[in-house]
Amino acid sequence: MAEETLRPNAAGDEESINTVVGDGVGTHHTVVDEAIADDGTSYVRNDAGGAYQRDLYNIADSGVGAGAINKITVHFRCQVNKIPGDKVKASIKSNVTVADGAEKILAGDETWEDFTQEWALNPDDSAAWEWADIDALQIGISLLGQAKQWADCTQVYVVVDYTLAPTKTTQYLNGNDCPVFPHGGDIQSDKLPCPPPYD
Repeated sequence: MAEETLRPNAAGDEESINTVVGDGVGTHHTVVDEAIADDGTSYVRNDAGGAYQRDLYNIADSGVGAGAINKITVHFRCQVNKIPGDKVKASIKSNVTVADGAEKILAGDETWEDFTQEWALNPDDSAAWEWADIDALQIGISLLGQAKQWADCTQVYVVVDYTLAPTKTTQYLNGNDCPVFPHGGDIQSDKLPCPPPYD
């Protein structure tokens, strides 16, 4: 097993969360892209209440591109400023399909909480993830505030869990003094021919 972490690097197809705090420029993806969460310094906020608001963010392309993808996990860190009850869900977009994860209820009292949501299969085709899917993936969050209080999110990223591709090796029959395959000359008649390489 191996993992690769990918973070927001550009706006996605939806920026519905109504408030951006910090970072000086008011850009949604830049307030949730940090490797170490800065909590109250920069975040997106739903302070309207009454309905979910969703943000989606593009992410950096994978630097792996090989091996079988086992699952993806979206990590997100959020809080509510007053009483418990505000809600948050991880969101992703693959191809034309937008999918939301399970609803999480925030604890309240400005307590920052870490959550995760796994997708073992691509919701767009219900098949295993491919590396092209990862490069085109958008990740995000959906926030639901209550009246006179707000829900915040300060960090979102995705971890791709994959199995390394097998390393191709060349093996020969015991007792053979074989050249590197493919050989350029005849093999001595008193020895078995060299087999082809195999995984």
